Parts: sequence; C-alpha cells; structure tokens
Amino acid sequence: LVFVTSVACNDDGANDGTNTGGSAGSVETPGTGGSTTTGGSSSGGGGGDVDTPSTILEIAASNPDLSILVEAVTKAGLADALGGDPLTVFAPTNDAFVGLLDALDLESLDDLSAAQLKPILLYHVVSARVNAAAATEVAEGVGVAESLGGKLELSLEDDALLIDGATVIQADIEASNGIVHVVDSVLLPSITDI
Repeated sequence: LVFVTSVACNDDGANDGTNTGGSAGSVETPGTGGSTTTGGSSSGGGGGDVDTPSTILEIAASNPDLSILVEAVTKAGLADALGGDPLTVFAPTNDAFVGLLDALDLESLDDLSAAQLKPILLYHVVSARVNAAAATEVAEGVGVAESLGGKLELSLEDDALLIDGATVIQADIEASNGIVHVVDSVLLPSITDI
C-alpha cells in the first residue's frame, strides 16, 4: 500500500458537499489494476444531478482552520500536485502549524523556505485513496505506510487513529481526487533540515 497525507475539513463537522463519515473503506493499490471501494455518495443540493465533491485543495481552502496548510502548499509550489488522483492527505490544522512554528521558534511560514516546506508537506500525502477503515487495518497489521515523503507509522490508542503520533480528529472527508483526514499535529519526516 502507498499512502498520501491529506487535508482536513470543518471542525464542526458541517457537511459542505463532501462525505465525512461511514465505516466504509476504499483502498486503491497501484499496480493491481483495481480498487476496492465502499462508501457513500456525495451530498449536496441541486436538481437530479449528483454533485462532484471538491478537490482536496478546494476542501482545504474552504475550511478556515486549514488556511495555514493552504498557504504552505501554495508557497511550496505543490498546489498542482494535490490535484493528482488518487491521494490521501493528512491535513494539519492551523493550531498544529502554530505549534510547529512555536517549537521551531519561528514567527510564521515566511521563516521557512519552499525547499524546507516541500518535504514536510509531501510527508502528509499518500498516493492512494485510504479511508479510516483501511488505515485502521494497517495500524492493526503492519503499522507502516509509505507517504510521498517517507514511512508513516499508523497506530491506535483508545480507539483513536494516530499517524506518527498525531491524532486523526476528522476522518474520511471525500474529495473528487481522494480523501482528507484532519490531524492535530504537523507530521515531520525523520530527516528534514528545517
């Protein structure tokens, strides 16, 4: 399995046209020629047409609590990369970024270069559609998944899914090009010169 880190949605759980729940799962495994998908359809208004969920980046941009993530993705030049298909993004909240900046004794993202941000952000992305049920299976099994920036450790603690120690606080936000899981910490690759 290959995983990609993703973006989050509203903390209040408001449905903005994306599917935010269900125990259904989907995993697309490159090289197998197929995918297993269970899940709901997107919801939204309008006639008899089925609304297409927003892209990962559009979901992040529509959520005020993910504005720093969007700023970082833009600064690192990764906006087009998040338009790829399929992806899973573990999306850190603004509070997560503020915590990282404080720990690094930095004022803002302006203190980090695009070259420093890029490996951190890619570490949050898996190049497969991985819902919470599939991620939980990995946590209960091998416990490791490959992101675009290195190996992620998946584990469970008191029924919470952890990615490198960060708690998934909102899972399974469906996007047209993947899934977003909101996390409470910025994930850091093991070797990053920041």
